[in-house]
Amino acid sequence: MNHPFYGESTRRLAILNWGLNDNKAAIDNYRQTFQNYFTQIEAYFPTMTEEEKSKFYSTKVKPTFEQFNSYAFDKGVDNKELWGDMYNYQLATKGLIMYATGKVRVNIMDSGDTTLINKYETWISQKEQLSKLFSSVRDDISSRNFKIDSITTEANKLEKEISVQLKAFANTYTQNRVTW
Repeated sequence: MNHPFYGESTRRLAILNWGLNDNKAAIDNYRQTFQNYFTQIEAYFPTMTEEEKSKFYSTKVKPTFEQFNSYAFDKGVDNKELWGDMYNYQLATKGLIMYATGKVRVNIMDSGDTTLINKYETWISQKEQLSKLFSSVRDDISSRNFKIDSITTEANKLEKEISVQLKAFANTYTQNRVTW
């Protein structure tokens, strides 16, 4: 039930059951899908780069929640509990990546591990350099692109190293679930 393919399968079954007007099965499948996604977030986010987290959210989580929102609006007149579920899922995912990134920073700074803190500060510096390069018009395009590629490679490598070291913080991505 925790495998990513299971979440994809239950998502597809939810859509199929919606089309077949089998609301009980659709709701059950959507709930299993979301539980699978939250399990994946807690298990895999600690070792993902920000780019990978963003991609996971935008390609998996967000489209599924948008589908569910459509389902809840379609079927919610007959089942008001769906609207509550919709709000609860929105609360659970609101600011997910920002929350996770903020938690990582706090855990690193509170760790007292100077090597980890230095790696983190170097990574932040690299991200700032990238930001400046992306907005720079002074360098010629090929030179700028080479610098961007080089710094991106180094930043991703450093971010992976930091993530591996942070695995000790198992609760980094576990949010207190707030419900409406």
